[in-house]
Amino acid sequence: MVYQIIAVVLTFASILFLAAVAARYIGSKARKTLKGRYISIVESVSLGLDKNLYLVKVGEQFVLIASAGKNIEYLTTVELDESQMEEASQSSDVFNFKNFFEKYLQVYRNKRDERGRKDDVDSGMKFADSDIAGQKGGERFKSNLDRLKAVNKKINARDKKGGDDITDEE
Repeated sequence: MVYQIIAVVLTFASILFLAAVAARYIGSKARKTLKGRYISIVESVSLGLDKNLYLVKVGEQFVLIASAGKNIEYLTTVELDESQMEEASQSSDVFNFKNFFEKYLQVYRNKRDERGRKDDVDSGMKFADSDIAGQKGGERFKSNLDRLKAVNKKINARDKKGGDDITDEE
């Protein structure tokens, strides 16, 4: 029983392995046959669902072609140097995650700061931004605890003064 399960698993794994090897082999052959000897697509830009612009290198010339649906249209011949193409491809292919991350981190910080300022104004307690920003973990906890105690004192004083009803009227 155990040997049969192991045999089935090994057979299945070997079939998967052979399928992956065959797919790579067929893919590389197809790529070679589809790749032109003198024609290559340098860059493509999508303009919509089925509308594209292609910059095609034909020999030593660059041609701009548009395709929309089943139609293909020649637009113009473009004069570019090889050095310009290499610089453009190097700069456009690199995705700078650090800049992307810093941009969204700054948006988050701005929202957090605005929310913090609004909460301070709403509670009637104002702190200098430099005091809050300069505090570390333990100090921040202590100041938040002090603020909570102050709010509780206000509530207790209001309860003693006016009874059970808590209103804004005095």
